Amino acid sequence: MPKPDLSPSYEYEWRNWHLTQGVGGRVQTFFTPRNRWEDGTAPRKKFQAGIAGLNAIVALAEANRKRVRAVGSGWSLNGVAFTDEYLVNTARLNDWFIGISDPAMVVPDARPRMGGLVFAQCGVQIKVLNAYLQEKRLSLPTSGASNGQTIAGALSTGTHGSANQIGAIQDFMLGIHLVGDGGEHRFIQRKSNRVVTKQFADWLGATLVNDDDLFNAAIVSFGSFGLVHGVLFEAEPLYVLERHVFQRDLSEVLGPIGTLDVTSLKLPKGPELPFHFEVVVNPYRVRKGEKGCFVRFMYRTELGPDDPVPSPQPPPGGIQCSEDLVSIVGAVSDAVPDLIPGLLQAELVSALAPNEGKGPRIGTHGQIFGDTLPTNGGASMELGVPLKRVGDAVALILDSCKENPFGAPLALRFVKSSKATLAFTCFDDITCTMEMPGVDSSRTRGAFDSLQQRFSASDVPHSYHWGQALPLEPEWVKQAFGPRRQAWLDARKELLGPPGRAAFTNALLSRCGLAE
Repeated sequence: MPKPDLSPSYEYEWRNWHLTQGVGGRVQTFFTPRNRWEDGTAPRKKFQAGIAGLNAIVALAEANRKRVRAVGSGWSLNGVAFTDEYLVNTARLNDWFIGISDPAMVVPDARPRMGGLVFAQCGVQIKVLNAYLQEKRLSLPTSGASNGQTIAGALSTGTHGSANQIGAIQDFMLGIHLVGDGGEHRFIQRKSNRVVTKQFADWLGATLVNDDDLFNAAIVSFGSFGLVHGVLFEAEPLYVLERHVFQRDLSEVLGPIGTLDVTSLKLPKGPELPFHFEVVVNPYRVRKGEKGCFVRFMYRTELGPDDPVPSPQPPPGGIQCSEDLVSIVGAVSDAVPDLIPGLLQAELVSALAPNEGKGPRIGTHGQIFGDTLPTNGGASMELGVPLKRVGDAVALILDSCKENPFGAPLALRFVKSSKATLAFTCFDDITCTMEMPGVDSSRTRGAFDSLQQRFSASDVPHSYHWGQALPLEPEWVKQAFGPRRQAWLDARKELLGPPGRAAFTNALLSRCGLAE
């Protein structure tokens, strides 16, 4: 077999997409494996050379006792994907296909859905999938607020939207293909929800593993169970979203955000809970009449086979091209605390463009959740809390913002609880995610520290998004996940031997007590 093209760069300076302080740095060897051989030729199965490249990198890491991690688009706002030893750029591993044509590769119960099965290599971006799925009148079930992430990077940290009946990205995944220690390949799917057969795994060159516990642990493992080569999921028939933004006072939203009973908000469809329900709060505009809360919600409508696909509409506001709040608040300065309330309110009004009485924006999933902008220094922290404790959590955050003002809104989204072992959306039937994106500054970091201390001292159950600012210590992991933490560690030991566990780790994993 020819040698794979690894395109290594040495002493490479890597930074994340938003150029967050302290994320990234000098890397000993930065690999960019490709779906071609070193001589420039490509195999019949495009992904075959890419897999060989991942194998070769793992072998080098084990031989040289180096840590190895993979990075996608660099969307994470912390060092969860980073190592300064061997870092793998997955951008060129971007092969994918829609539909499995060989019935022998699919279990009988899943054969009626063969045409909607999608296999995507780790480096395929969400926006690429959106575009090609739409051509086939298909769609992702959900995604994050922006679409520049790679599919593997997004699911590995538990990226979510606010699809309260679907969950996060990992929750619609059906299988994951991992390159582990010793170059061993495994395609893992749930035993309780088998989709593909041994023939499919053989075609990939992998061992088929049907195991719910192993799948649930591996699907949100932030690169710690091996290098993700690809994922399998089922796309949905194309649908459109009807996007609205209404302004309300804090007193008007406190009931709905704790119960998801939206009747009092007087939305267009009355008490019906929208497909996407989110409330963005300006923490410094909470009095009556200040309209500091922006209720951003979307109704979903299925498209029939003959219904026209809507033409792309320009995004609301003038500074961002997605629903990504990190991009929105990147223009807000927090250098002068007295100016923060007014600046933040003006920016939210401009970017979110309230449309009550003006008619909604309508588009497909890919059109609504479009591309995003780098911020040249964005930072964000996001918590998960049980729905029944949302009021207490909001009170903690607002009290902290009074003492430590910084240029960040509070965005509340509502996500169906995940089966993934260490998914931060782990509470009850619905987890409320509470994100505070801001300018990357000492003021912001001080505010994050204060918030983390307040939650640690409280009785409010909470977790942290794995791709954003979080406490680098093991106590919160133990408190948030309880026995699920040990189940995750046990699954990792089952999958990887000591050399593999040493190779597929990094500083964040160690400091959070997950490198055992």
